[in-house]
Amino acid sequence: MWWSATEYGSLEAWDRRLDTDNILELVIEFIIIFIVREYQKVFPMIEELKQEIEKLKNR
Repeated sequence: MWWSATEYGSLEAWDRRLDTDNILELVIEFIIIFIVREYQKVFPMIEELKQEIEKLKNR
């Protein structure tokens, strides 16, 4: 899966980040942003599954 630059921040912001010497910091920051964004997409599905499980338990 690929992502757009605008989804994870403006191109200007990434240009400023790339001006830093610490590439490892940039990579870690990107990974954290990516994980948080993906978790935000998955979290509602997890909550829905929990509700379905509770419904089945209460039958």
